[in-house]
Amino acid sequence: MRRALPRARPRRGQALRLAALRDLQRRAEGGAGRPDADRLAARFRWKEHGGLELPGRDARSHALNGKGAARTVGHLNLWHVNKAISLLGSTSFVLPVAGILIVMLWRRHSAVSAARWLVVLGMLMGSVALLKILGHACGFRLFDDRLTSPSGHAALAAAVYGAVGVMAARSLDGWRRGMVVLGALGLVVGVAASRILLRYHSVTEVVVGLGLGGLAVAAFAQSFNRMAPSRLNLSPLVLALVVLFGVATYALGDRTNAEPMLKHFAYLLREESPVCGPMPPLNSFLERL
Repeated sequence: MRRALPRARPRRGQALRLAALRDLQRRAEGGAGRPDADRLAARFRWKEHGGLELPGRDARSHALNGKGAARTVGHLNLWHVNKAISLLGSTSFVLPVAGILIVMLWRRHSAVSAARWLVVLGMLMGSVALLKILGHACGFRLFDDRLTSPSGHAALAAAVYGAVGVMAARSLDGWRRGMVVLGALGLVVGVAASRILLRYHSVTEVVVGLGLGGLAVAAFAQSFNRMAPSRLNLSPLVLALVVLFGVATYALGDRTNAEPMLKHFAYLLREESPVCGPMPPLNSFLERL
């Protein structure tokens, strides 16, 4: 009877990386609720010969899903498609589009209307940043789903593209109105879905972001309906600027460092102030109502 050969012990470096991977997986699955744990865990992959390695450029197709399998349609990788759609909600693309809206409001209506839209955007971004800091510091959960970092991409996309839809619904007519409104709605839904598919946010975080953006759209619509009606002429220059911003954003990527900075503030708040304390899940409060 042949004796089974003993399994080769992993080297010290491989053992340390394997232990780090298991720790990240436990934190990601055990309720830590931080999306950075998911992203860090996805940076490691198990090779067929039994070793661990950091993924290269072509390994980004693993798309942060649980099995690490790349889903492709022909030569088009769905990870890149979702990433490109997600960039349409990044601050590097949405804020220039919001700036174009501010200029259009200033020229066609008044400086007061442009200032109101600017205040609405500022309040939205401040609310999202505050909720992110509190979420990272306190680790809120709702119905067993993490509510750590409300999606800023979903909030900005809903606010800015929703404002474009409001302006188009009042200023355009016929097929142009329907095309712009449906396009704006499709962009909002696409950005929100991409954040979930890329596993950057939970469903609850995306829904909260959409809710905040919806409140911003409602405030803008209430202010915009008081203005005198005017024609919305989509000049080729405006369309060219939007396309240019889109190409530049896709080429350069999302280079904003807001999320790490907010996490740093959250950890400082957690260490220096007992504002959070031992927080029970939010659904425990809802059950008492």
